[in-house]
Amino acid sequence: MPKPSRGSKGKASDSDSKGEGSDVRFQLSNNRFVSVGSFKGRLRVDIREFWINDKGEKCPGKKGLSLNLDEWKKFKDCIDDVDAALKKLDSDASESEEDD
Repeated sequence: MPKPSRGSKGKASDSDSKGEGSDVRFQLSNNRFVSVGSFKGRLRVDIREFWINDKGEKCPGKKGLSLNLDEWKKFKDCIDDVDAALKKLDSDASESEEDD
């Protein structure tokens, strides 16, 4: 597991939020993060978009998804199928562009 560091894309960082437990956050893009932590004593994986407040602080937005451990395991089990579907759709789109 990567060591926590701030501001590195795809790397772990300590949470800036004042939530329960100490979250570890992985940056997906400028304002999107995956966080691992606890909420009400239960472990969660949170995929969320953040916004910047008037003070320049990143705050969690309403756009996001919070998964319990069972949901996270099922999500991980689907990754290969999702990748295959993306590959198929991408090849289908490429073929239809060639027909135009």
